[in-house]
Formats: sequence, C-alpha cells, structure tokens
Amino acid sequence: PNTRGGGGAGGGSGGGRGGATPRADGSRLNPPSVMVTFSEPVTSAALPLTVTPAAGTPSGSAPFAGQSFSFTGLPGDTVFTASVAAGAVADAFGNVNETGASVKFHTRPAQPQTGTVLTLRNDVVAFDVASDPDGVVTLVMETTATSKPMLFTWFDGVTGALSSGVLGNRPSGDLVALSTAAWSNAHADLSSHRARGYREAYSAQTFVGGVNDGTLLPAAPGDVLFVPVGPGCADDPGAPEVGVITGAGAFVRGSVVEPVQVTPFQLLIESPNDWELVSVAGGTLVAQARTCSCGASASCAWQPARSVPLPFGYTVAATPRLSVAGTATGERRLYVADTTAGLRVEICEAQCTSTPCPSNGARLTLASEGLFVASANSGNEVIGAQKKAAGVQLVWRDLQASCTGDWSVLGIVPGSSGSSVTDWRPAMFGDRHGVLWLDGTTLKLYIP
Repeated sequence: PNTRGGGGAGGGSGGGRGGATPRADGSRLNPPSVMVTFSEPVTSAALPLTVTPAAGTPSGSAPFAGQSFSFTGLPGDTVFTASVAAGAVADAFGNVNETGASVKFHTRPAQPQTGTVLTLRNDVVAFDVASDPDGVVTLVMETTATSKPMLFTWFDGVTGALSSGVLGNRPSGDLVALSTAAWSNAHADLSSHRARGYREAYSAQTFVGGVNDGTLLPAAPGDVLFVPVGPGCADDPGAPEVGVITGAGAFVRGSVVEPVQVTPFQLLIESPNDWELVSVAGGTLVAQARTCSCGASASCAWQPARSVPLPFGYTVAATPRLSVAGTATGERRLYVADTTAGLRVEICEAQCTSTPCPSNGARLTLASEGLFVASANSGNEVIGAQKKAAGVQLVWRDLQASCTGDWSVLGIVPGSSGSSVTDWRPAMFGDRHGVLWLDGTTLKLYIP
C-alpha cells in the first residue's frame, strides 16, 4: 500500500492514515502503551511495529495479519520511539507501504497500587511528602533506626516502587519541622530531570539535602533550603536545575547569587517562572516570590517580602505545621497554619491575569483536624487531607470561582479513625489523589 492505504504509526501521512496512541508525536505523560491502526487489513512477515528501546508486550506474533497492532505494559517515565518501517506491511494486493512513520513519546510515571491500603514502613516517627507536576511523589521521614535514622526517598517513576533513597544522620536537638519539595524539569527530548530537596529543622541545627535526577547534591554548612525548580525564562538555560538558600540570606544557583529577605520553612512552587519562599516571623506568615516576566524583555527578579494576613487578628503558632499549595495555572495560592488560639487557618490568595478573579479569602478549622494541602496539578484545583471522627478524609476544592468554597469529600481512608493515627498528607500520584498517614510508627498509603 501507499498513501491510498497501508500502515503507519502516530497517524502519519503516507503508508498510514491511521489513528494511534500515544496522543501525538512529541507528547509526554502518555499511558504505558502504543498502538497503530492501519487503514485496511495488512500482512507482515515480522511484527509490523517496533518500539525502541525494546519493551512491553506485543498484541500478537509474527507473521502478522490484521488492521491494528499494539505494545502494552511499557515502563513508566520513559521516552520511546515507535516505528513502522517502509515496506514493512502489504495489503491484500501485495502493495507494500512506500514510506515509514514513527512517533516519539514519553510514558507517564508508574504509580503504586490503587484501591488498597499499602504499608510502606513500620519505623516512622515523622514524615513529609511532595508531588512534582508529573505526579511523582517524594518523601522525607525520620525513623526509629539507631544508625542513620533520616530517610529521603521517592517512588520510582519507571516501576512505581519506593526507592531505597538516601540515609542520613539525625542532627542534634528536638525535631521542629520536616519538609520536602519536588519538581519535574522537562527537557526538549521529552525526558524529565526530577529534582527534590528536604529540610530537617531541629532545635539546635537545620539539615538540608537534595537530589537531581538521582544524583546526590552536597549541602554546605549553614544552607537552609534546597530549591529543586529549574531556571526561569530569563535565566541562563544552562544553569543548574537546583539552587539553594544559604544561611547568609542568598539564593545561589551556579554562579548566580541573589539576596533574599526570608529564611524559609517551605517552598511554594507554581512554575520555574513563579515560586516563593514561605516562613513564619513574629507570629506572621511571610512570603517572598521570585517571578519572571517572559517575552522580548524577559527578566527574573525577587519581589519584596510580604506578610500573608491572618483573619480576625490571629497569630501563627510557634509550631505552625505549615502547609502550602500552588495551582497549575499559577493564579491561586493556599496557605494553612496553626494559630495560637488552637485553630487552623486556611488562607487563599488569588493572583489572576484573567477575569473573573475571586477575592482573597480565609477559613478556620480546628487544629486537631490538621488540614494539609497540595496542588492537584490541574487548573486551580487543590487537594487536602484532614481527620474527622470517621477517619482521615481526602478532600478536593476548585479555587477557580471562589477562594472560600467548601471542600468536597472524595473518600475516607479505611482504618484511619483510631487515636493512633497522628499525621497525614495528601499527594498526587500521577493523576490520582492519594493520602499517606502515620498509624503509630507505621506509614501507610491509600490511593482510591
């Protein structure tokens, strides 16, 4: 066959005119399969479709006769090229396809099993979690191990299994705060460098670390936070994909040194062009954003530090259990912290470039319910986890129209109502909402 009908991959013209998965040539986050559909029945002495690197389960064997062919079960988070070679297939009259076709695509990261409670570890004292824009989840935890009790780990995007991670010693003093941040820095070849950082703050010392694409990044004495987001549109594109906030009050990325005004507790990342440091000072939430203006006169700069006002004159507690979430659009930001009044405050800020734009808003809940939030990696959606009498709830909100709307309950985590359940976090696993929680010293995971 020729352009009048034959076989191709990716819906290409000539030797094809067929539909196919993945979505398109050069697309990312595709299902772990590829299929070619020919415009008429064809035959082939060998498999009509090849996948490079070789992987997956073919839908048939050679010799082939039919109108479609696929490979399923491809590894996650991998860049593939699927091809139909010129002359590979023939129609009923013996005409072969005169031209070949190919498609290059990236598979979405593999995820843990859904629909059941998974036990991750049985020796966890405290933990925090972050999900990058592709839904790959990173954890930092303190364990009961006597040697190297700190564990910094993540779910492997290729297999969905929890990695062995990085072990570390416990700094001196009592644990004050534990946080992690993660980002996916996508490249032109469709691959992602997954950068992640953690912060362990103890009463006598703060310890930070980072990993970029599996490579451990050293921390200098006094560093207070790793910044795992890549360069903005006006930054040097060859600059390192991970920066650091130093104890001297500077953001350092390669040869770039920029002064900052905030000693951060956490990062709120919306994109490489818009992220901010979040902290607490004198009972007040404080944030400082680094933003980039893109276009003909592109520039990146730190905005002045600002306070995030709490409603009704409340002040932030000394141990705030700070939780923050940006949105995929970059137009909403959510801050949650405990107050000195035993309440937990939730503050939504709308920073819109389009209309309608909702007014900023705040809500109060009981500190004992412990709402924690995360981006849902879609639109202006956020997810949360909080504990009610029936157990830990997985909740969801769309901040598009309102900063003060109610949370919708997506589900209650099985077996999470007991008093031994003391901590919980929401996270996006790919496009699925999930919850991690601590039951005694057992860290569990549930993805509905």
